[in-house]
Amino acid sequence: MRGKIIATAILVGTGFLFAQFLDNHILNCVIDDKRAVLISPNGINWRGETGGWKALSGVSAVNAVIGQNDFAVRLFKEGGRVTFLHGNFVDNVSRYETTTEESLYGHGGAFRQGKFYFALGNRGIAVLDNTGAEIVEQSFFVNSISSSYRPYNLIALSPDGKVFGGESVENLILRDSLKLKRNEEAMMFVEDFSNNSVLVLAVDRNNITNNTLYRWREGKLDTLDSGDIMSLAVSNDKKFIYIIESSGNLIVRDINGADSDSARVRIRARKDILQRRLNKSNATANFILKDISVSGNSLAFASDKGFFFSSDEGAGIRNELPFEFENKPVRLDLGLREVYAEPGIITAKDKFATFEYSLSEKDNVTIDIFNYNLDFVCRIVESALRFPATTVNERSTDRQEDRWDGTINNRGGRTVSPGVYYFKITTMRGKSAVGKIIVAR
Repeated sequence: MRGKIIATAILVGTGFLFAQFLDNHILNCVIDDKRAVLISPNGINWRGETGGWKALSGVSAVNAVIGQNDFAVRLFKEGGRVTFLHGNFVDNVSRYETTTEESLYGHGGAFRQGKFYFALGNRGIAVLDNTGAEIVEQSFFVNSISSSYRPYNLIALSPDGKVFGGESVENLILRDSLKLKRNEEAMMFVEDFSNNSVLVLAVDRNNITNNTLYRWREGKLDTLDSGDIMSLAVSNDKKFIYIIESSGNLIVRDINGADSDSARVRIRARKDILQRRLNKSNATANFILKDISVSGNSLAFASDKGFFFSSDEGAGIRNELPFEFENKPVRLDLGLREVYAEPGIITAKDKFATFEYSLSEKDNVTIDIFNYNLDFVCRIVESALRFPATTVNERSTDRQEDRWDGTINNRGGRTVSPGVYYFKITTMRGKSAVGKIIVAR
């Protein structure tokens, strides 16, 4: 049985923005080579092959899927309806809404031959394309769906571990029943790495920090990892599994579950390289990873401070290249008093510039660096407690922390290009001031 989804609106007016992030707190990311869709608390951002971010505010998204030339996003249920967005990276975004009043769940989506598929729990599977959408109901509860396992065009997963496969959503039949642990629920498929097996993430209903990652081949189920698993993906070189814990900690595992001494050395080396590359990126300090996505030779991380992206993981790993980092520029205002950099120019001789400022009362201070175009470069300190100056010549500056070394991470990373830069000092009480500094090395 099928239930129709009605196309109700084209979203081109209020809330449709260009060339900026809605929010630096990125909850989820999905990439396809250089194309990307980001989900944040304030809406969604996307970009095509040629770059240039677009945004739609005022929507709360669950997950996104990228297709051949377009993408689709599932939104949270609102007023008894589940809503989907469909866009082509260039033009408008269409909104489709269901008319069901039932509770809908489901954790995954897939793309195959021009159509998008979303798991809808007890309603079955939603099928979208550029002409409209429909619901194809199933006899089982659909927790996840995937199009990356052969020999089937599509496979679907139920919470009790049953795997259904077929040529289309109309002819999915039971292929296997996974032998899960007691109290476990099969939640979602994970990106495939070989087309002849698939990864399944199962959650412990009694302990959400004790999840299990399985590899499934028809008739065989292997345990690859267990623990606090929030998000994961398979590496581009097919050797490692990248796992993000709920704390934001990055974990690396061997893709075959190897745990020998030599395997642990390889795993440790890969994790260290990834962490160093993230730390050397043009990013705000103390970021927390939220999600990860792999496609072809590209790798991306979502974080609470912005979006990390690498379009060439081979070169990135070999040469330990920093990730590209993008976030929302911060608007600059005036406010604080007696603000300046000492010295006002960073040279080979003067390796640091210290930011001098005076507070009239105790406050928490954040210091950011921007380039000439007011693009964010790095954060020096974040919400650091500082005290008022007690004499005319005294400053509130902490000279061990409130200084910049002219690099993209302020920790001896890659040096920024020579030129004019700006620093912004902001206090928790709402005061702020901007100054100029020159890098000449």
